[in-house]
Amino acid sequence: MNLSQVFAIWFIPFHRSPVTLTTMLHLTQPPNSKKYYITAQNDLYQVDQFVRFFAPWGIGDAIVLAWNYQATIFCMILAFLFTPFTWLQQNYADKNTTKRGARFMNSVERIEERRMKGFGDRSIGSAREDAAQTVQSVAEGVRGRVNNAAAATDGVDFGHDSKGDQEQFGVMQVIKP
Repeated sequence: MNLSQVFAIWFIPFHRSPVTLTTMLHLTQPPNSKKYYITAQNDLYQVDQFVRFFAPWGIGDAIVLAWNYQATIFCMILAFLFTPFTWLQQNYADKNTTKRGARFMNSVERIEERRMKGFGDRSIGSAREDAAQTVQSVAEGVRGRVNNAAAATDGVDFGHDSKGDQEQFGVMQVIKP
Protein backbone atom coordinates (compact mmCIF):
# COMPACT_ATOMS: atom_id res chain seq x y z
CA MET A 1 0.00 0.00 0.00
CA ASN A 2 1.45 3.41 -0.96
CA LEU A 3 0.90 6.21 1.51
CA SER A 4 1.76 9.84 1.86
CA GLN A 5 2.39 11.64 5.13
CA VAL A 6 3.66 14.97 6.40
CA PHE A 7 6.53 14.33 8.78
CA ALA A 8 7.40 16.88 11.46
CA ILE A 9 10.18 16.81 14.05
CA TRP A 10 9.05 18.61 17.19
CA PHE A 11 12.44 20.16 18.08
CA ILE A 12 12.97 21.74 14.62
CA PRO A 13 10.59 24.67 14.26
CA PHE A 14 8.61 25.03 11.04
CA HIS A 15 9.93 21.71 9.72
CA ARG A 16 7.42 19.83 7.62
CA SER A 17 8.49 17.08 5.22
CA PRO A 18 5.88 15.59 2.91
CA VAL A 19 7.07 12.04 2.17
CA THR A 20 5.70 8.99 0.40
CA LEU A 21 6.19 5.47 1.69
CA THR A 22 5.14 1.89 1.12
CA THR A 23 3.49 0.13 4.03
CA MET A 24 3.35 -3.63 4.37
CA LEU A 25 0.60 -4.90 6.62
CA HIS A 26 0.64 -8.45 7.97
CA LEU A 27 -2.95 -9.51 8.54
CA THR A 28 -4.52 -12.44 10.35
CA GLN A 29 -8.10 -13.60 10.43
CA PRO A 30 -9.32 -15.28 13.59
CA PRO A 31 -11.42 -18.41 13.13
CA ASN A 32 -15.15 -17.80 12.77
CA SER A 33 -14.62 -14.10 12.01
CA LYS A 34 -14.94 -12.01 8.88
CA LYS A 35 -12.56 -9.32 10.14
CA TYR A 36 -8.81 -9.14 9.60
CA TYR A 37 -6.47 -7.83 12.29
CA ILE A 38 -3.10 -6.18 11.79
CA THR A 39 -0.36 -8.26 13.42
CA ALA A 40 2.64 -6.32 12.04
CA GLN A 41 3.33 -3.19 10.03
CA ASN A 42 6.49 -2.27 8.10
CA ASP A 43 6.97 1.24 6.73
CA LEU A 44 9.38 1.32 3.79
CA TYR A 45 10.87 4.67 2.76
CA GLN A 46 12.97 5.34 -0.32
CA VAL A 47 16.37 6.91 0.45
CA ASP A 48 15.42 10.33 -0.92
CA GLN A 49 12.30 10.31 1.26
CA PHE A 50 14.12 9.08 4.37
CA VAL A 51 16.81 11.78 4.13
CA ARG A 52 14.11 14.45 4.33
CA PHE A 53 13.63 13.58 8.01
CA PHE A 54 17.13 14.72 8.94
CA ALA A 55 18.04 17.23 6.24
CA PRO A 56 15.02 19.46 5.65
CA TRP A 57 14.30 22.21 3.12
CA GLY A 58 15.67 20.37 0.06
CA ILE A 59 19.16 19.82 1.49
CA GLY A 60 18.58 16.07 1.74
CA ASP A 61 17.30 15.89 -1.81
CA ALA A 62 20.45 17.64 -3.04
CA ILE A 63 22.66 15.23 -1.07
CA VAL A 64 20.88 12.19 -2.53
CA LEU A 65 21.05 13.65 -6.06
CA ALA A 66 24.80 14.31 -5.68
CA TRP A 67 25.34 10.80 -4.32
CA ASN A 68 23.45 9.23 -7.24
CA TYR A 69 25.40 11.35 -9.74
CA GLN A 70 28.72 10.34 -8.16
CA ALA A 71 27.76 6.64 -8.17
CA THR A 72 26.75 6.87 -11.85
CA ILE A 73 30.05 8.47 -12.85
CA PHE A 74 31.98 5.86 -10.83
CA CYS A 75 30.09 2.99 -12.51
CA MET A 76 30.71 4.44 -15.97
CA ILE A 77 34.46 4.78 -15.32
CA LEU A 78 34.71 1.21 -14.01
CA ALA A 79 32.70 -0.14 -16.94
CA PHE A 80 35.09 1.60 -19.35
CA LEU A 81 38.20 0.34 -17.50
CA PHE A 82 37.03 -3.28 -17.27
CA THR A 83 35.67 -3.62 -20.83
CA PRO A 84 38.83 -5.45 -22.06
CA PHE A 85 38.42 -8.04 -19.30
CA THR A 86 34.82 -8.59 -20.36
CA TRP A 87 35.96 -9.16 -23.94
CA LEU A 88 38.59 -11.66 -22.78
CA GLN A 89 36.06 -13.57 -20.70
CA GLN A 90 33.61 -13.66 -23.62
CA ASN A 91 36.25 -15.00 -26.00
CA TYR A 92 37.27 -17.66 -23.47
CA ALA A 93 33.64 -18.69 -22.99
CA ASP A 94 33.07 -18.87 -26.76
CA LYS A 95 36.10 -21.14 -27.23
CA ASN A 96 34.97 -23.46 -24.42
CA THR A 97 31.45 -23.58 -25.80
CA THR A 98 32.79 -24.63 -29.20
CA LYS A 99 34.92 -27.37 -27.59
CA ARG A 100 31.95 -28.65 -25.59
CA GLY A 101 29.81 -28.67 -28.71
CA ALA A 102 32.44 -30.71 -30.58
CA ARG A 103 32.63 -33.23 -27.73
CA PHE A 104 28.85 -33.49 -27.70
CA MET A 105 28.74 -34.05 -31.44
CA ASN A 106 31.39 -36.78 -31.16
CA SER A 107 29.24 -38.61 -28.63
CA VAL A 108 26.18 -38.24 -30.89
CA GLU A 109 28.18 -39.62 -33.81
CA ARG A 110 29.28 -42.62 -31.72
CA ILE A 111 25.64 -43.31 -30.91
CA GLU A 112 24.80 -43.12 -34.62
CA GLU A 113 27.65 -45.51 -35.49
CA ARG A 114 26.39 -48.02 -32.94
CA ARG A 115 22.92 -47.72 -34.35
CA MET A 116 24.19 -48.23 -37.90
CA LYS A 117 26.17 -51.33 -36.88
CA GLY A 118 23.16 -52.67 -35.05
CA PHE A 119 22.27 -53.00 -31.40
CA GLY A 120 21.88 -56.78 -31.45
CA ASP A 121 18.95 -58.93 -32.43
CA ARG A 122 17.04 -57.60 -35.44
CA SER A 123 14.07 -59.94 -34.94
CA ILE A 124 12.11 -57.37 -32.93
CA GLY A 125 11.23 -55.64 -36.14
CA SER A 126 9.43 -52.37 -36.73
CA ALA A 127 9.45 -51.10 -33.14
CA ARG A 128 13.24 -51.10 -33.15
CA GLU A 129 13.36 -49.47 -36.58
CA ASP A 130 10.96 -46.76 -35.41
CA ALA A 131 13.16 -46.14 -32.38
CA ALA A 132 16.22 -45.97 -34.62
CA GLN A 133 14.49 -43.44 -36.87
CA THR A 134 13.57 -41.35 -33.84
CA VAL A 135 17.16 -41.42 -32.56
CA GLN A 136 18.44 -40.47 -36.00
CA SER A 137 16.04 -37.52 -36.32
CA VAL A 138 16.96 -36.28 -32.83
CA ALA A 139 20.67 -36.59 -33.62
CA GLU A 140 20.24 -34.66 -36.87
CA GLY A 141 18.33 -31.94 -35.06
CA VAL A 142 21.03 -31.67 -32.40
CA ARG A 143 23.77 -31.63 -35.04
CA GLY A 144 21.98 -28.80 -36.86
CA ARG A 145 21.59 -26.76 -33.67
CA VAL A 146 25.23 -27.21 -32.67
CA ASN A 147 26.44 -26.31 -36.16
CA ASN A 148 24.20 -23.21 -36.19
CA ALA A 149 25.47 -22.17 -32.74
CA ALA A 150 29.09 -22.68 -33.84
CA ALA A 151 28.46 -20.64 -36.98
CA ALA A 152 26.80 -17.91 -34.93
CA THR A 153 29.75 -17.64 -32.53
CA ASP A 154 32.45 -17.76 -35.24
CA GLY A 155 31.56 -14.54 -37.00
CA VAL A 156 30.25 -12.47 -34.11
CA ASP A 157 30.96 -8.77 -34.45
CA PHE A 158 28.82 -7.69 -31.47
CA GLY A 159 27.06 -5.20 -33.70
CA HIS A 160 24.11 -5.07 -36.04
CA ASP A 161 23.24 -8.04 -38.17
CA SER A 162 23.10 -7.71 -41.94
CA LYS A 163 19.31 -7.85 -41.76
CA GLY A 164 19.24 -4.60 -39.79
CA ASP A 165 16.53 -5.67 -37.32
CA GLN A 166 18.60 -7.95 -35.10
CA GLU A 167 21.55 -7.49 -32.78
CA GLN A 168 23.91 -10.36 -32.03
CA PHE A 169 25.52 -10.70 -28.59
CA GLY A 170 27.47 -13.97 -28.46
CA VAL A 171 24.91 -16.69 -29.02
CA MET A 172 22.04 -14.50 -27.81
CA GLN A 173 20.00 -12.49 -30.28
CA VAL A 174 17.88 -9.48 -29.52
CA ILE A 175 15.18 -9.17 -32.15
CA LYS A 176 13.65 -5.75 -32.52
CA PRO A 177 10.15 -5.24 -33.93
